[in-house]
Amino acid sequence: MRFNFFTNSFEKTNENHNKIAVRGSDGDLSWLELQSKVNSIEMVLKDINIPKGHPVLLYGHKEKMYPVWILALMKNDIPYVPLDSIYPWERIEGIAKETESQLLVNLSSHNVELAIACIVDSNLKVSYKNELDFTNRTYGKAENPLRYILYTSGSTGKPKGVMIAKEAVLSFITWIEEEYDFVESDVFMNQSLFTFDVSLYDTLSAFHLGASIFLADRELTGDAPKFFEEIKKYACTIWTSTPSFVYIFLRQEGFNSTNLPSIRTFLFAGEPIPSRTIDLLDNQFSNRTFWNAYGPTEATITTTLVQLTPSLIQKYGDVPIGYPKNTSEILIENESNDPSLLGEMILIGKHVAEGYFKRPELSKLKFTSINGKKAFRTGDLGFYKDGLIFFRGRNDDQIKMHGYRIELGEIASRISELPYVDEAVCIALKKNGEVKKLVAFAILRKEASVDDLRHRATKDLDGKLPSYMMPGDVRAIIEWPINANHKIDKLALEKIYLKRN
Repeated sequence: MRFNFFTNSFEKTNENHNKIAVRGSDGDLSWLELQSKVNSIEMVLKDINIPKGHPVLLYGHKEKMYPVWILALMKNDIPYVPLDSIYPWERIEGIAKETESQLLVNLSSHNVELAIACIVDSNLKVSYKNELDFTNRTYGKAENPLRYILYTSGSTGKPKGVMIAKEAVLSFITWIEEEYDFVESDVFMNQSLFTFDVSLYDTLSAFHLGASIFLADRELTGDAPKFFEEIKKYACTIWTSTPSFVYIFLRQEGFNSTNLPSIRTFLFAGEPIPSRTIDLLDNQFSNRTFWNAYGPTEATITTTLVQLTPSLIQKYGDVPIGYPKNTSEILIENESNDPSLLGEMILIGKHVAEGYFKRPELSKLKFTSINGKKAFRTGDLGFYKDGLIFFRGRNDDQIKMHGYRIELGEIASRISELPYVDEAVCIALKKNGEVKKLVAFAILRKEASVDDLRHRATKDLDGKLPSYMMPGDVRAIIEWPINANHKIDKLALEKIYLKRN
């Protein structure tokens, strides 16, 4: 059995319908049970009389019903707004207030104290707190209804809601069918928060193919031996994560193909992946495939893809983010109008979001139309070489110091090439808006010492970086501070440095 997103219906396949569809932190659901749960949710939605286009809040973590609700709401043209129980309450309250949602689905075991008219629990019990009011609270277009509103961090500190519609989701599904080697027998390891769109890689792929999803919660992934045992127990075949997440386990005993033979494919997205990480993975997981993908939330999960091999990385001396998906375009905007030179990446196609929820001015600034097609100005910098795109950070990571324009990503990349360094990150310390100092952090290789970094880094970087790009300080760090989406937290790095100095 599978769910066909094009016909918006369940279909029979050759696989047994009693096969597990979802393994959550609180139990399992077969495909037959999944279909039954979706039908039951539809009845609840009908009883509540939720109109199409009205956002519904989903609150939980990795419970088995979380992806079921996602599917049921998508099927009924009702956009879902994911909330995670590990998020600060202030953030959740802010999102609830902005969306003016009349319905919250509480899949967790926590009590939710929000000014919401109606709450549905994990057993589909409905509780009315106030009178429902849907007046002027439906969004999207009838011909292209919204599928979800996903809140990402905003530059002002206020999260912004990215509106993704049906057309964009179907564009992603088409790409999955045509470009990926996922199959019905696969078991997807899903650990990204549902508030992070990388989680939809596994969810949408598994549902459309009739495969299985294994939901790994934070408690489980925080216990490596137990996590590995669960991966073996459920025979997970597809690992999807940020590079920072997989790096946590690369030095853990048992993270290899001998102990975890079922994993056949690693797919990375969400942030740049260092070449050293691929080297380590290739050494520990022989004869496996490694894919790198790129795409902001505004472009429906990802928009580029490439299979990474040591020979490819050696050829370019860098890790590409991939080729553009076949149904989209990526332009490189720069003064020379030359895509081989560094410039801002402009994404064009049906996969581009509808804009930011209730943020018309920001939407007008970031979203546009090119040749009649939707386009998004990413703020990300990159260039083409042999049809591949190489990423060079964000234009807001491009800083000026002493009159020179400096790419922080380039500094980190050169430090990562040092023989005693695994990974590196560079940050700019500012005072009154002016960059005063460049500071780099590095995770050292197992055999290296802090003395290597302290006594050799500056000398070894000579010739690799011009003097004005030399970091004022290079510090060793045991592990990266990670944010909720398992990306490196650069603000935390700045706080660590300032606390020590």
